[in-house]
Amino acid sequence: MASGGHPLPIHVPAGATGAIEVGTPGTLLGMFDPARFETATRPLGVGDVVVFYTDGATDVHPPHNLDRSQFLDLVERAVRGGGDAEAVADDIRDSLETVVPFSRRNDDIALLVLRVREAAAPA
Repeated sequence: MASGGHPLPIHVPAGATGAIEVGTPGTLLGMFDPARFETATRPLGVGDVVVFYTDGATDVHPPHNLDRSQFLDLVERAVRGGGDAEAVADDIRDSLETVVPFSRRNDDIALLVLRVREAAAPA
């Protein structure tokens, strides 16, 4: 993975406590020449979840601030709620809507949730 200006992806390992940001911040694509970013790899196991999102999810005006640790907690709760990637995305969306309704936000939100369902067959 590599980050081109958006917040770092969040990894929630199955069976572990906590959600963690992974990777290294990069420059905003299209704004700086040349763009700078580093690729990072992270092994994933069955049941692990990775969440990619844009800053519209967390950039809200006071008093509704949603800092990184609060967003990590929100994502972890959604993952621990169970279900497939779509259910996790729905839970995150519903939680974000309760922080500040989407109709009152000034920025777009993109969310991509990946859940590892089964181990790949050896090559």
